[in-house]
Amino acid sequence: MAPISLPGYELLAWPAMFGLQFFSEETAFWPKLIIFNTSQYLVYFSVIFTVRKCLWLYQDKSPINKSKGSEVQS
Repeated sequence: MAPISLPGYELLAWPAMFGLQFFSEETAFWPKLIIFNTSQYLVYFSVIFTVRKCLWLYQDKSPINKSKGSEVQS
């Protein structure tokens, strides 16, 4: 692989490269572009969604939030 001038590009583009590895180099440009973008955004969307969901669940079960709720009611 040719050296890349953008540091961290291989890490950022890993989901897309992983999605493209199942297709040959003879695949046309437009299907490859669609596969590249779809795999790139689906992986990052699912990671961000999972992290936000875990944070949301953690904040709901936090004892700090429950004590604040009792102060508002009194």
